[in-house]
Amino acid sequence: YDADEAGRSAINKIAGELDLYFDTYVAAIPDGFGKDFGDMSKAQMYDVFANNIVTPREFYFGGR
Repeated sequence: YDADEAGRSAINKIAGELDLYFDTYVAAIPDGFGKDFGDMSKAQMYDVFANNIVTPREFYFGGR
């Protein structure tokens, strides 16, 4: 996951392609949580999965 424009663009492209064949969801990691799950606390990981799982379309339009 990379929050810059190139990272978001890549996630949107891949998620859009997968969404044609599968029920696809994206973990929209909020700013300040770290770049990946290795940088997060257990509470932050829980928050991502409890409150920040979005469809590719929601992610494209800004997620949560």
